Amino acid sequence: MLKSDFPITITLLSTKLMRKLKPKFIFLFFLLFGSLILISGCESKELKAMLESPLANMQLTTAREVARSHKDKEVTLGKPIYAKVRIKYEPTGNYTKEDVFNEIVKNIEKNGWEREWGRNDNSGQSGYYSASLPYESFSLIVEVLRRPGLSTVSVYLGHRARQIQPQ
Repeated sequence: MLKSDFPITITLLSTKLMRKLKPKFIFLFFLLFGSLILISGCESKELKAMLESPLANMQLTTAREVARSHKDKEVTLGKPIYAKVRIKYEPTGNYTKEDVFNEIVKNIEKNGWEREWGRNDNSGQSGYYSASLPYESFSLIVEVLRRPGLSTVSVYLGHRARQIQPQ
């Protein structure tokens, strides 16, 4: 074999090998890829509870939903990242951010959530409100933010481990 024939021989051998292994390689690739999709598609019970919550599916009369995102819990660099849902509402018509904030807080209170921090009356003076709701082995938490300078009101749904009260 001449020195110049060497690359041609390698190319021919690799082509024959690929023809032989190609169906098996494609099958294994799709099997692994499909398994990864199935595994990653499983939502945690915390995220499912948040997405099924009435607060994640509110239809407001004072605002429209302009953005929504959610992320499931995971571990990054050994530290937990908790599941969360974020929804942004923008006032419609002649309504203000205060109207949107008040309607969201009324929905939270109507659904039996327990106020943790924020306003005590319907004045809407505070731009922050938080509440929690016990759920199985954890508590769902909700935070409503109305920030100066922004035209939207944000709702954050999250969770935390429920603390057992001594009797």
